[in-house]
Amino acid sequence: MKVNDAVPGAILIVFAAGVFQQTLGFPPMPGQDYGSRLFPQVIAGLMTLCGLSLIATGIANRHSEPLFVPAEWMRSPPHFVNFLLLVGLLIFYILVAGWLGFIPTAFIILTLLMTRLRGRGHLISTLAIAAVASLVMQQFFGQLLRVPLPWGIVPPVYW
Repeated sequence: MKVNDAVPGAILIVFAAGVFQQTLGFPPMPGQDYGSRLFPQVIAGLMTLCGLSLIATGIANRHSEPLFVPAEWMRSPPHFVNFLLLVGLLIFYILVAGWLGFIPTAFIILTLLMTRLRGRGHLISTLAIAAVASLVMQQFFGQLLRVPLPWGIVPPVYW
């Protein structure tokens, strides 16, 4: 899919504004000249500059570049179904991860995606990979990087 650069540039600026707005409520760090909001706000500022650059490029190329050209995969039903499955599973994560928990939700998502992409003939290895990957992601993000992942129905385990 080919999109004029002005479109993702505008989306990037809107996203950067949302990131910046969300950081305004971050608490200051005691004893520090900077707080937890500094890094995300710097990233939001850089994203805004990139978005402005994309918009300028898109406006400069507006006569030679159409606003939207669908990609070849969008005309292929299996590829389009894969895309819709991915979007649907992201929405599924947003809706159920809070009460179901990260580990079961990630396991379900990975199992469905890998079953679709690898086929049903690899179901045992798909289940094993999904289980290990879910636990590894929880450990990496939840323990090492301290991202607050929801536990949901799984009791918290600190390894």
